[in-house]
Amino acid sequence: LQRGCHGMKTQLRDLNLKSIQLEQYSRNRNIEIKGIPFIQGECIPGMLKKLGEAVGEPICESDIDVCHRVPVVKG
Repeated sequence: LQRGCHGMKTQLRDLNLKSIQLEQYSRNRNIEIKGIPFIQGECIPGMLKKLGEAVGEPICESDIDVCHRVPVVKG
C-alpha cells in the first residue's frame, strides 16, 4: 500500500511538472504590453502595427495569431 501511494505521489509530481511545462510552452509566442490607454472602438492589430513602426520593428497582421486586451485589475 505504501509503495502504491509513493508511486502515485511520484506520478502526480511528474504530471504537475509536465502541466507547467506545457503551459509555459503555450505562452512561448505571447507578448504583454502595458501602458497603452484604452480607446473606444480601437483596432488592436492596427495599434500593434503602429507600435512596431514606433520601435523600428515592422509587424504584419500575419505575424499576429491572436490579440486582445486583458482586463485591468483595479485596486
